[in-house]
Amino acid sequence: MSIDALTSSDTSPEFASEVPAYAGNPLIEACGPILGPDAVGRKILRLPPLPGNLTSVPNHIRHHQLMAVGDVHVPTQCGIELAMTMDRMLRQSYLKRKPQDPATWSYIYGLKSPAEVSDVSLLCASVVGASGTGKSVACERVLSMYPQVVKHPRFPHVAAGFQQLLWLKVDVPASGRLVDLAQVLMMETNDALNEENFAEILRKSVKRGPDLWNLWFQRAKSCFLGILVLDEIQNLFRLDAREKRRQAKSRTEQLELKVVEDEALKNILTLSNTGRMAVLALGTQDGMTAFSKRFSTGQRLSHCGFHHFARAGSADDQFYKDYYFPALCRYLWADRKLESSDAIRVLLHELSGGVPRIRTALWIHAHRCMWERMGSALEIQDFERAMRTYLAPLIPAIDALNSQDPVKLARYEDLLPRDFSYFAEMANGRMA
Repeated sequence: MSIDALTSSDTSPEFASEVPAYAGNPLIEACGPILGPDAVGRKILRLPPLPGNLTSVPNHIRHHQLMAVGDVHVPTQCGIELAMTMDRMLRQSYLKRKPQDPATWSYIYGLKSPAEVSDVSLLCASVVGASGTGKSVACERVLSMYPQVVKHPRFPHVAAGFQQLLWLKVDVPASGRLVDLAQVLMMETNDALNEENFAEILRKSVKRGPDLWNLWFQRAKSCFLGILVLDEIQNLFRLDAREKRRQAKSRTEQLELKVVEDEALKNILTLSNTGRMAVLALGTQDGMTAFSKRFSTGQRLSHCGFHHFARAGSADDQFYKDYYFPALCRYLWADRKLESSDAIRVLLHELSGGVPRIRTALWIHAHRCMWERMGSALEIQDFERAMRTYLAPLIPAIDALNSQDPVKLARYEDLLPRDFSYFAEMANGRMA
């Protein structure tokens, strides 16, 4: 199958809700129709406009037009599976929050204790991958399938109109502290809903993490937040000073990360069962390995699915060869067609270490090198020079990836090979 198969007109049906439990719930209806895998793949595909007639376009203008390459997104099988997981989590999060039910509003406004409203329906999933493998972009493409906010002109038990917040995506702050995470959540919620609910408390010079979290959590409940996506989840952990000293002595040993603040981790992990919201955690390999140190935490984060975004293993990787590279070749700001395309495909993989973000950067900078030598077509020498110059700081890490040498990989905490079989087994129900 070629890239043309992905871009052909969508003939697969958009399935109406055939899940009896979803019927009549306006929160679920706001999510739109349930799509099959093929329709999802086409929905999250993103191909910006192709270059037009370049005859009269000078190179310095082409340089700016070329940046559209960064918006190209061809979904992998893992990306489509992630979309299916997120869609199920989003709808399931509303299953026990029917706005027609008075008990739902009792739960929202704290008239019931957490013990009375909690249940065993964990709605957590995790995504792991080295930096640049496309996990964040894939997640954002999935979220783009849904409106972030839906305005209901009429809503049960609400006199005026109502705003439903379907999703929220934030980066976990570098500090890993609850107070900073709560502030980010407050600001992003305000922006999404076009409100200033937290403006006054955010202006205070002294803030307490638990207080901020509880205020945000109450607002998240009252606007029926469906799914919370926490990117850079590894920021919840860090190496202590003793571990850093030991790192210099043992370059191949996987060092243990310590949680920065127990309160932050605890509140995140209880969002699902006490808040009835879905939680998706995205992180690098070292961060997800830290989560696995506790069996209960591992179970929570893999309950709805575990998705591993891996780099391409070779230049003949099916997705890279048949889908991504052909799509990339359409975005050519040169006067002549690509020469030696197979050789460039192989070289692009070797120079990038199979990392999608670096592939894109190489494509952009190779154009730049072509223009600097006054060339009219991309050649192998342009990619090689782009790596030696504009992307030179990445060469040691790429060398480590290509060699899979444990000593070289140990220089980069987030590149060490990790065993995620336990996450996959939990997600597939193979562990008791």
